[in-house]
Amino acid sequence: MISNAALSRFRSMRVPMPAISIAELFAQQVLPDGAFLICGQDSTRVSWARIITSDISEVEAHDMVLIDLSALGTDAVRTLSRIIADLTTLRVRSVGVRGEVSVASLENAARNNISIIYLPSDANLESVERAICRYISEKQNELESQDANWQQELARHANSSNAFQIILKLLADRLSQPVVLHDANRYRIGYALPQNSSEQRWLHQTMLLYDRDLIAHLLPHSTVHPQNANVQESQHSTTTAVISEGALVGYLSVMKPSPQIMDSFSLAALIRAASVCGLLISHNTPSNYYQRSDWITEWLDGTPNDDLLLTARAEQNNFLPDQVYAIGVLRWLPNTEPRPNSRVVRAEQLAEQTRQETTARRINALIGQYHERVIIFLPLEKAQHTGRMRQYMNIISQRLAEVFGGNIMCGVGRPAVGLTDLRVSFEEAERALTLSEQLWHETHIAFFGDLSLNELLMNVSRHEQIYLFCRNWLSSILDYDQQNSSDLLLTLSVYFANNGNMAATAKQLNVHRNTLVYRLNRIAEITQLDMDDADVQLNLHLAIKAYQLLQRLELD
Repeated sequence: MISNAALSRFRSMRVPMPAISIAELFAQQVLPDGAFLICGQDSTRVSWARIITSDISEVEAHDMVLIDLSALGTDAVRTLSRIIADLTTLRVRSVGVRGEVSVASLENAARNNISIIYLPSDANLESVERAICRYISEKQNELESQDANWQQELARHANSSNAFQIILKLLADRLSQPVVLHDANRYRIGYALPQNSSEQRWLHQTMLLYDRDLIAHLLPHSTVHPQNANVQESQHSTTTAVISEGALVGYLSVMKPSPQIMDSFSLAALIRAASVCGLLISHNTPSNYYQRSDWITEWLDGTPNDDLLLTARAEQNNFLPDQVYAIGVLRWLPNTEPRPNSRVVRAEQLAEQTRQETTARRINALIGQYHERVIIFLPLEKAQHTGRMRQYMNIISQRLAEVFGGNIMCGVGRPAVGLTDLRVSFEEAERALTLSEQLWHETHIAFFGDLSLNELLMNVSRHEQIYLFCRNWLSSILDYDQQNSSDLLLTLSVYFANNGNMAATAKQLNVHRNTLVYRLNRIAEITQLDMDDADVQLNLHLAIKAYQLLQRLELD
């Protein structure tokens, strides 16, 4: 339970002074008639207004500085340019000027990202200053009133049994946007959608992004919010760091339908909610909250130097250091055209269902979650037994797609023994997963064996060369299939995929063995090729792989 002292500290937090955009000042007719923006952005934020001459000692960050050029003396142009340069160091981003502004001053302002507002000659600067400060003060009073109610609502639910979900839902409803909470290790704790909003509406926005794409602090092109250094803005989200007792314990993000800076009211609500989440995360740490971020997450976040120590912990969770494993990475994606009443599948749900599917088939797999992906340690008797591995992963993926709908994208790395070598398997699985998502829009598994050839083919600058190679080896088969509505190319593809195993190929094609023999003989007749020649088989197999890749690229 969160202590009363902690809640008291939460209530004593001051609400930041609201920052009003220049656009809002114009829209609300706070600025005098005849004023207009001559340089900079109307999205620039203003937190107060202050008249100055040449002394800027009392100016604070985000003030709008008001200047009368006639009061600057005989060398007003040079004085204004100097003032603009000095204001930059104070993080002032807006200046209102009465008088004619020189080109040099405008260029200086543009270089320093300062917005210049022209004030008409009959404008009274004292009146302009009072109007701006009065408007901001009214906004501050309104903000404090709303914040007091918001505080009470958050405090009332802070000690609920499902406080995390309640707080997130309250915030989502208040902002009318989805919110996501992560811990400091980027593990998703939970998310919530706004009231009366179907999951389908936010499906693509919330689920087509990786968790790391939701946290603005982790993205290279994010910007610091002008009102709070702990808040950062990205194209997709506004994120505040969740701090508890001076330590970073998580991230709280608000999804954005468009790349706009969050307003003061929403910002205050976000910061308050983040404070409660910080208390909740700290409070829940002793009661096994972080156990959800299991040893697999810790292993993948670490380095090979950690593997020796982690092996002991992994063994306590049924990991066998001498067992051959292949790493599989699964991710759920919605259909490209979401259906009515479709639902978002969280990684936690996918992991639990995967665990049930492997248990039901008596597969002693280890299941974990790493951010938005499910990790499978699939045990094999020998590293060469990849056929069984493919069979298991196909069954599991298809079953998950049946249960949840949408598409299950999967990548599988090569078998290995020990945590250090399994890191390579995981990296291959990640690359294979990326390949699946690039080339397929339906449930698909890419295995480590698919990587090298597909990556090589995708990096060939001229696809015409690949096309000519395919035509040289497959044209007769393709033409025959088109003219006779036959499946000779499919037959040959399945035959190669089963390593020339006649029984397995016939079973997969659902044809009699004699039918398969007839088709293979027909292929030999049509192509006039020696199908027993190893080089012929290699080139045909490569041509089929390349042809299938070209088809996927054309679909995209």
